[in-house]
Amino acid sequence: MELIIARAFPHGKKTGDQKWQAEYLSRSFSVLSQIGVPVVIWYGLNDGGNGPRGLVDSHGKLKLSGRLFVRFFPAAVCHP
Repeated sequence: MELIIARAFPHGKKTGDQKWQAEYLSRSFSVLSQIGVPVVIWYGLNDGGNGPRGLVDSHGKLKLSGRLFVRFFPAAVCHP
């Protein structure tokens, strides 16, 4: 099995942009699925010490990216 590491997403002013984050997640997961990557891990479930990169905001609500994640993986349960 090959290992592919895809960086979550870059630092900068786009980091806190929920629409951009959701589009990045959607494009990344689509490409990884098309090339047959069997496992994808999104590091950082919650926003917090690592910045606003989580799938869940600091109030425990799914962000747009979290809702898209659940669409890609319906069996996934995202709890803060």
